[in-house]
Amino acid sequence: MFPLDHAIFSDSDSIDLDFWDLGYTDDLLGRFQGPMEILQTHEQPRNPVEARYDLARKQYSHLYQCRELISGYPDIKDILVVEMDYFEVVSVKEEKYLSTVGLGPCLGICARGWTEEGECFLGLAHLSIQPPRLCLEQLTDKLKGQGCLDHSIQFFVIGGMKSICEEEGSGSLESETEILELSNEFNIQGVLFNLVEREGEPFLSVIISETCVYYTRDQSFAEKHYRISDTKLIGCSSSDDEMSFESCSSSSKCLF
Repeated sequence: MFPLDHAIFSDSDSIDLDFWDLGYTDDLLGRFQGPMEILQTHEQPRNPVEARYDLARKQYSHLYQCRELISGYPDIKDILVVEMDYFEVVSVKEEKYLSTVGLGPCLGICARGWTEEGECFLGLAHLSIQPPRLCLEQLTDKLKGQGCLDHSIQFFVIGGMKSICEEEGSGSLESETEILELSNEFNIQGVLFNLVEREGEPFLSVIISETCVYYTRDQSFAEKHYRISDTKLIGCSSSDDEMSFESCSSSSKCLF
């Protein structure tokens, strides 16, 4: 594990996490979750979608304060990368890091677990359209299949893209909301959402190690030498778990 003082930081990683001023009461925010209505206030009312982002951040504020989520990246030239819609689980004896790149509206779901003997396994999924619960369940099953104790498994989720225009949909809001609602069931320790706020911004890279999770918008990381993981598709049933990459990709049992 690289000490944190060996991590690389850049100006593009100076991300303002205080996205919005929470200027409304809970009662007012609650009203935004119902039918659209015109609110008589002295200020310009918030878009209902933007208000839902505010409320979710307020309700689960402890998850946004996780100290294991670190801006920057380790100074390494060889790293295993998980592609979009795939997941991987490896022992730290084989790989010290797992990474995924190009996160915009997608979510990077990171996992760690330990066996009874103290061996650590890392998991990572690049989630796009699949249900978050399905992905969390698959990573959990894979970690437990490697001998990780159920109570030792932890999750961290980074990514997503905000859309506050109703005609453009709600961005990744629905997936983010589901992740937050599942936080107790799946021992989710920390989240960071909407670090990329619009198309055209540098996309996000996420790297998990045994001790922390890095995130960066520095494009020089994505340009470093890395290896593509021979991973499984998110959504393949457990009976497909031992299938090859190619056969799983074309399997009719994939759920999406």
